Amino acid sequence: EVVTAYAEYYYLGAALRTTRENRTLLEGWEAILRGRYAAGQVTYSNLIQVQVELGRMDDQIITLERQQEPSAARLRTLMDLHPDTALPWPDRLPEPGTLESRETLLANLEAGNAELKVLDAMADRETRRLEVARKESFPNFMVGMEWTPMGKGAAEHQTGKDQWMAMIGIEVPIWTGKRSAARREAVAMREAVLDRKADMSNMLRESLDMAVFRYDDSRRKVSLYRDSLIPKGQQSLEASFAAFESGKGDFLSVLDAQRSLLEFSLLMDRASADLVQARAAIDLLTGQARVWSE
Repeated sequence: EVVTAYAEYYYLGAALRTTRENRTLLEGWEAILRGRYAAGQVTYSNLIQVQVELGRMDDQIITLERQQEPSAARLRTLMDLHPDTALPWPDRLPEPGTLESRETLLANLEAGNAELKVLDAMADRETRRLEVARKESFPNFMVGMEWTPMGKGAAEHQTGKDQWMAMIGIEVPIWTGKRSAARREAVAMREAVLDRKADMSNMLRESLDMAVFRYDDSRRKVSLYRDSLIPKGQQSLEASFAAFESGKGDFLSVLDAQRSLLEFSLLMDRASADLVQARAAIDLLTGQARVWSE
């Protein structure tokens, strides 16, 4: 849970930083538009449009800022830190590493999952109870030897030598009904635990498949936004602003391009955090202790 909370805290900080950077850009545009509006070069609607966009960003920034303390408090609790410990925004996420094959992940799930280990221990206990119940239904054979030392005071008919006596006994269970009930109960308990384990294993496999999907999908999105959409969004913004500067485009196109670029940047931040959280979920399900590195 620490890694999951850390990744969420990182996302809040990254989203806040990205939104503030875009607001700074808009502030510069507003100053330019004010000057041009005073000179009669742009319409009042252009100035209002950028001011409305600034108001929307201010709302987003306030929401993100107010989420910092609850998110930091959760992280401090999970890390067993003092409530007054200051937690700066993380500047990077830990590296999630390369995902193992599905066969390896499933094998790790069966061998390392904590919930399955508990059910395995319960099944072993019921198996031992069943073995005990079965043994109690069998006759109990006893074999022994008894040694009797003979001294000088032995009777006339005795040889005076030490005597050995062999003993053989058999104990036959008579309460067969009670023992049969104990066997049936032990079998039922063991089968119930095995059924629970089978159900739990299926549920955990489904959870693992979903976590793997989230991992693959998040990695795909990070690559898409980082390598394609964000660079293209930046080019679109620059082209739209150049067209506006030359009088060949309107300012609404500039705002649309800027809004798209902001959205792509925030979605990449979200996908980056989701990628780490998915990896943490996979490790938890498979019982793998990972040393996270930046």
